[in-house]
Amino acid sequence: MTEHEGFTQLVLSIFRLNGLLVTEGDNLSQPVGLTSARWKILGAVEKSPQTVSQIARTMGQTRQSVQRIANELVKLEIVTFESNPEHKTAKLIVRTAKGAALFAVLSESLIPWGHDAVEGISEEELLITLKVITKLIGRFEGR
Repeated sequence: MTEHEGFTQLVLSIFRLNGLLVTEGDNLSQPVGLTSARWKILGAVEKSPQTVSQIARTMGQTRQSVQRIANELVKLEIVTFESNPEHKTAKLIVRTAKGAALFAVLSESLIPWGHDAVEGISEEELLITLKVITKLIGRFEGR
């Protein structure tokens, strides 16, 4: 296999894995009334409030799709929009108490799911995979 063929196979495998992870995320989040897309937005503001644009950049999504999902989460009282001291019009997305509780439930469900997902994969294999993916992200973000 050439380097080009190997990279192509890697990309196609990552696309397939992404689709499978979205399905898995939907299955995990459905019992609490969320989708994986909503869960991603909720997770993006776990540690600190973020703007729609910041989340879109981090997640590799369009600002419009993040805005649409954030608006849905506001209607469900899972997040709120708050004033941003650094920008007059770009509001910050902040989790509500309800959002924090939902995220805690989802985080707990990740523990057994994660153990099952990596069964038969060594720590070394995971670290190498993470290193390669991190390098590729760095290359593409720099463009």
